[in-house]
Amino acid sequence: MLETMVVDAANNAVDVECLSVEFGKIAERVQSEVSGDFDLLNDSDWAEVDRAERVVDECAADLRMGRGDRTIWLVALDSYERTWSAVLARKTRHQSLAA
Repeated sequence: MLETMVVDAANNAVDVECLSVEFGKIAERVQSEVSGDFDLLNDSDWAEVDRAERVVDECAADLRMGRGDRTIWLVALDSYERTWSAVLARKTRHQSLAA
């Protein structure tokens, strides 16, 4: 059976399933904010989002291995969501300016 609880570097118990749920909540908020405007994003936007997503992935992997810290995970999630918001805000401004 797969272990669902791990201990992070700060000795906090972390439920691995909760990591997925926490990320899922952010993904849902982003999807509702995007509302089908993915085609407005350019390569630079996608690169920015990809970098933030890789940090989240690395933090999750570290937590699963007991090397990470829950606080860092939460900061990474916040940064990921803020990255999406910033990218989408720029697109909305550019679109409204062009109209």
